[in-house]
Amino acid sequence: MTHPGPDLTSLALPPEGQAALALPRAQRIHAHTITVPVTWWNAALKSRGLPGGPITAPADGPGRNSISRAALFTMATAPLDSDEDVLRLLWHVLAWGSGSKLRNNHRRLDVIGEGTSTAAAALREAASLARTDPEAAYRRLFTGTRVRYLGPAFFTKYLYFAGGGSSEHPCVILDSQVAETLNKRCGWHSLRSGGNWPPETYQRYCTLLTRWAREETDRLGRHVCPDEIERWLFEN
Repeated sequence: MTHPGPDLTSLALPPEGQAALALPRAQRIHAHTITVPVTWWNAALKSRGLPGGPITAPADGPGRNSISRAALFTMATAPLDSDEDVLRLLWHVLAWGSGSKLRNNHRRLDVIGEGTSTAAAALREAASLARTDPEAAYRRLFTGTRVRYLGPAFFTKYLYFAGGGSSEHPCVILDSQVAETLNKRCGWHSLRSGGNWPPETYQRYCTLLTRWAREETDRLGRHVCPDEIERWLFEN
């Protein structure tokens, strides 16, 4: 029998989290930009013959390229019909999520290269499930066709961006920094920060942020999205 997990209905968004919502979503989310080593990524994809490349990102200085959340939202609105479409989104999400820290990306690319179609099929199905069922989408990549070295901290980014920036998309990024803030500053004391969270925990997390966003919508008189709260959790 599955343990129901902690009751999160009494947890409130801390005042610091509420204060962070003073800025509009377009500024804090759509404009959230990460510098990425495009040259490394394109060489790594090309050397393995992986579909979905190259990484495209505008230059923001000598030898610097950047990817914004808005650019990933736009990319995700295109149909994910082919392996190339799915992997193009994944490579860009991985580049955005990794920034300058390339640890384990060699291994991720090697593993996907060994079973490209299988990995792409799992990612395509998970993206479809992510529109309505966070737990099922997470489970598809957590216990289904699991891609080694693509853990929850990265595949929840993929599930999140697969929504194309829709304010109604239910999946949100969960990584160790977000979990630590929830544990130490928000009262979810049973949530560990080390990752490998079960699917039921991810569902509870998405439900919690959806509730907080709804409450903040009522308080502020503007539509607040769960990813605005996720950004604060990550930064703190």
